[in-house]
This record gives sequence, C-alpha cells and structure tokens, in this order.
Amino acid sequence: MRAMGCVLMAMAVSVAATGRAQSERRVASADRLSPFETLQHRANALTERGGLAAVGISAGPADERDWVQEEALNNARIEVARILRMKMKLLLTDFFEEIGLPVSDAWDAAGRPAARTSARGSVDQLVAGEYGQYLRTVAGWVLYDVFFSLAPSSSNVLTQRMQGGELQVLVLLCVDPADILRAARLHGSRLGARFARFRDSQAYLELKSEVKNYASHRSRVENLRLELEDAEELEARKTGK
Repeated sequence: MRAMGCVLMAMAVSVAATGRAQSERRVASADRLSPFETLQHRANALTERGGLAAVGISAGPADERDWVQEEALNNARIEVARILRMKMKLLLTDFFEEIGLPVSDAWDAAGRPAARTSARGSVDQLVAGEYGQYLRTVAGWVLYDVFFSLAPSSSNVLTQRMQGGELQVLVLLCVDPADILRAARLHGSRLGARFARFRDSQAYLELKSEVKNYASHRSRVENLRLELEDAEELEARKTGK
C-alpha cells in the first residue's frame, strides 16, 4: 500500500511538473512577442468587437523620443483614417443595395457617391447624392471632432531598441464605433425625412450592433450615455421624428 502511495505521489508530482513546464512555455512564448505583435493582437481584438484600430510605427534617435512618438501617433491616425473611409464606403454601398440604388462604385475619385443611371435616372442620382453627402459629413465629424483628439493610453505605447541604437515607438489607436453612430444621429437632420429610412436600414442596425459589442471596451458612464441616446432615438421613432 505504501509502495502504491509512493507511485501515486510520484505520478502527481510528474503531472504537476508537466503542468508547470507547459505554463512556463506559454509564458515564455508570450514574452517572445514583439512590441508590434503585442499591439497588433490588441488591435485585432478591438476590430473584432467593431472598433477601428491600427498600429502606427516610427523609429529615430533615442534622444528624440518625443518626436519619434508623435510620428508614430500620426502614422496610426493615418491608418485609422483609411479604415474609417473604407468603413463609410462599405456602409454606403450596403445601404444603396438595400434600398435598391445600384452603384458601380460607392465613391468616385473625389470621395463622392456615384450611382448608375437607371430608369429613374436623375432621381436616383439625386437621392444617392443626398445620402452620400450625409455619410461624408458623418465621416468628417468623426475625423475632425473625435479623431484628432484621440490619445493612446500608456499601455498602448511601446518602445524597443533597434540595432544601431535607434528607438522604435509603436502606438495603438482605436475609434469607438459609438462615435460613428453618434455622428450619424447628430447629422441626421441633413437628410430630413430620408433619415428615417436610413435609421431603419440593416446597415444602421449592424452599426448599432457593433456599438453594443464594443461595450466592454468603454467606460460604464459612456455606456449609460449610449443607453440614454438609444432611448431618445426610440422615442423619436414612436413620434415619427
């Protein structure tokens, strides 16, 4: 019996040791992630929840860290702006398809919507232009009223020494999809009665779903504010505003 007990104890120690070794390997693997991989993993997680996230990178002399970090921040802003433009193009295209406005390309070279002429011709073009102008205004509001005030948290600014002594700085930025939704509501008056059609669209509902999915990444106060805005929108629907 004592021998059996020794065997069982030896097995338990072996299992525990194996577990610790596996855990240590996982930790070591995580430790081997480069700063870029670390921030990119975070950016991917935010994107999956509906955020518009990107990592900006810059390198330069170690004694010019502030300049290098500012350049990395600007590079992140440029990338997020590109993602925002793609987001608005997709939103516009999905909405046009939903309401039966065929589009060859949601935006032309100047960033304006371009609907193909149909039987209704100029009417389709006029409606497409109104919606396109509205969504460009929404994107502009996000860019200028929200975007340039974005500041990364300290945990989303990483540095590493490069060969030759240069310093590399990496910055993660993310736009909350709630900012897009808020801008859409704020500028809805530009569409007049057409805003109700956009507000009832699947494209708009999907945007609201992204806002909800992103809830765990924003403060409790901000989530309560969004709940209040949702309640106000529901009341507006009931009153036909």
